[in-house]
Amino acid sequence: MNRRFFLTLTIGLGIVLGVYFAGPVLVMIFESVRDGDGWTLSRYVDFFQSRRALGALWGSVFVSISTVIACIAIGVPLAVLIHRIDFPGRTVLASLLVLPLSLPPLVGTLVFFYLFSETGVFPRALEAATGMNAKNLAAQNYWGVLLVHTYTMYPFVYTLVLASLQRLDDSILEAAGSLGAGRIRIFFKIWTPLISPALVGASLLVFMTSMASFSAPYFFDDTGLYLSVLILRTKISAGTSAAMAQAVVLSAVSILFLIFLQRYRGVERLRSASKGVARPPRPVRPGWPRFFAASAVILGSAVLLLPDFFIILLSFVRNNTWTVEILPSDYTLENYAAVFQDADTWRPIVNSLVMATAVTVCTGIVGLATGACLARKDMPFRKSLDLIAMLPWALPGTVLALQLIVVFSQPSVFSFGQVLVGTIWLLPIAYAMRMMPIVVRSTTAAFQHFDPTLAEAAAGLGEKPWGIFRKIVLPMILPSWASAMLLVFVVTLGEFASSIMLYVYDNIPISVRIDQQRIDVGSIFVYGVILVGLAVFAAVISRRLTGASAVIPDENSSRQGR
Repeated sequence: MNRRFFLTLTIGLGIVLGVYFAGPVLVMIFESVRDGDGWTLSRYVDFFQSRRALGALWGSVFVSISTVIACIAIGVPLAVLIHRIDFPGRTVLASLLVLPLSLPPLVGTLVFFYLFSETGVFPRALEAATGMNAKNLAAQNYWGVLLVHTYTMYPFVYTLVLASLQRLDDSILEAAGSLGAGRIRIFFKIWTPLISPALVGASLLVFMTSMASFSAPYFFDDTGLYLSVLILRTKISAGTSAAMAQAVVLSAVSILFLIFLQRYRGVERLRSASKGVARPPRPVRPGWPRFFAASAVILGSAVLLLPDFFIILLSFVRNNTWTVEILPSDYTLENYAAVFQDADTWRPIVNSLVMATAVTVCTGIVGLATGACLARKDMPFRKSLDLIAMLPWALPGTVLALQLIVVFSQPSVFSFGQVLVGTIWLLPIAYAMRMMPIVVRSTTAAFQHFDPTLAEAAAGLGEKPWGIFRKIVLPMILPSWASAMLLVFVVTLGEFASSIMLYVYDNIPISVRIDQQRIDVGSIFVYGVILVGLAVFAAVISRRLTGASAVIPDENSSRQGR
C-alpha cells in the first residue's frame, strides 16, 4: 500500500477521531462557560470558592501522590528481587505478582470492602481477638482507597521496572566495579539513572490512573472528597451544568499528565536501550536462607490470592444471611443456579456480553487502521493523531460520560441529528471511546516491529495490496491485535464509572447490577466470579498469543479504569 493511501487514511481517521474524541471535550468546555445566550465564568468561580470542590481536588491529588509512593515502595523492591535473586517458587511468585491486573476494578473494590471495611472480615476478627473497636481497625475513607489503589496499581511499577532491569547491561556494572566503585556509588550513579525513565513513566501512569479512579472512592469514601465521585454526586443533586466545571478541571489535570507521559515515552526508549546481556539471578544459599525464602513466597502468594479466594467464597453465601458473623455460615449453590434460571439475573450478563462484543469489533477495526497509520514515520500529523487517539484514556469515566451527556442531549452532527441521551446507544459509544486506545497502542507497537521490506518484496513479485496484508502483515501483527481485543472485551464487561451515568433499563450492565444489589453478597460475587474468570481466560490466551501479558496503552502493558 502506497503512501497516498496511508495519507488519505490518516487524514480520514484524524477527522473522525477528532470529531468524536476531541469534539466532546471542546463542547463541554464551551458549555461550561455558556449561560443561556451569554458567557460566564461563574461555574469556575464557584468551583474555586467551594471548599468542598477544592477539597475533592486536593483529595484526588493527595491520594494519587500517596499511591505513587506506596506502589514504588512495593514495586521496585519486588522487581529487583525477581530480577537478581533465584529462590524457591520464584517463577510462581513472578506470575502471581501481576495477578491484580486481572481483577476487575468494581469487583476488586467490593471484595476489599467486605474484607477491610468497618463491617469487614479482618476488623471483626481483630475486634474479637483484641477487644478493640472494629471501626478503629478498619480501612475507611483515605486508607481504604489507598489500600485498593496500592494492591491494584503496584504491578504497573513492578512490570515496567522489571522490564527495564532485564534490559540492563551488566557489563556496565562490572566495569564500574573493576574501576573501584562501591555498591552504593554503583546504585546511585548507574542503576538509578538507567531505571529512572521506567520508574518515572510508571509513576505518571499510576498517578493518572489514580486520579481517574472511581470504584474505590465510590465505595470507601463517605465524605465526597474525591473529584471523580463528586462529579457524579453533583450531577445527580444539582444537574449537569453544575458538574461541568468540575469535569473540566479534572480533565485538564488528566490531559496534562497524558501529554507529559506521551513525551516521556520517547525518553525512556532512548535511555533504557541496552546491547549487553543480563546477569543470571543469584541463587539463595541452601539451609535457613532457602527456608525463609520459601516461607516468604508462600506468605506472599497467600496475600496475592486472598482477594480471589474470597470472591469465590462469597459467591456461595446465601443472600441476606451474613450479618454480624466474622465469616458467613450459610452457603448455597442457588446463586449460580439463578444465573441460568432467573431471566432478571441473566439479563445484565447478556447485555454486557453483547455490548462488549460490539465494542471489541468496532475498536478492533478502527484501532488496527489507526495503529497502521501511527507506525509510519513519514505521515504528517502523526503525533497529533496519536494524542487524539489516546485522549479518552486520560479522561476519567465520569468525565467522559458527562461529556457525552452534554453532546448528545440534543440533535447534533455527532449523532446524525438524533438525541441519544436516554437510549441504549450512548453507553456502548462511551465503551468504544474508552477502549480504543488499548487497541491503538498495541497495534502501533506491533506495526513498528514489522519489517516493511517483506511487503515490498511481495509487491515486487506481483502480490496485490490486500493479499500482502492478508498473507504477510496480518499474521505478524495478529498476536498483539488479538491480545488487545481480548483485553478490550474483558475490561468492557466490568466497566463501571461510565456505566453508572449512562445506562438505561434496557441495557443495564453487570457492573451496575452489582452496585444495585450490593447487599446480596452471594449474587454480586457470582457476577464477580464470572468477570474474574473471563479476565484470567483472556490473560491466558493473551500469553499464548504473545508470550507476555496483555499490554497497556501508555507503556505497553494493561491499565484498567480504576
